[in-house]
Amino acid sequence: MTVWLELPEILRPTAIIVENVPAVIHDKGQVVNRAQQALQDAGYSVAHTVLSLKWLGVPQRRKRHVMIGLYKAQQSLVASTDRGAHGDPTRISARRQMGNR
Repeated sequence: MTVWLELPEILRPTAIIVENVPAVIHDKGQVVNRAQQALQDAGYSVAHTVLSLKWLGVPQRRKRHVMIGLYKAQQSLVASTDRGAHGDPTRISARRQMGNR
């Protein structure tokens, strides 16, 4: 397990963003699954997707794998590939959960 996965457990930030090369998902998801499980075990709602940095205003055509976690969120994170108001083909949004959590 990588050392950075211990930091959310120790520091408890409200939100965490992890980015990496898109190839990180090509090992049958093992790295991504371990990271997602570690964050969920630490109390984070987690979503991940691949984004093009040009959609974020960066003048490059570089794609990055992005994972976002919210600590003890009353919301669940959902990664979707629909086109948003600004034409972004991928976005991560938070949706309020119903019931007790």
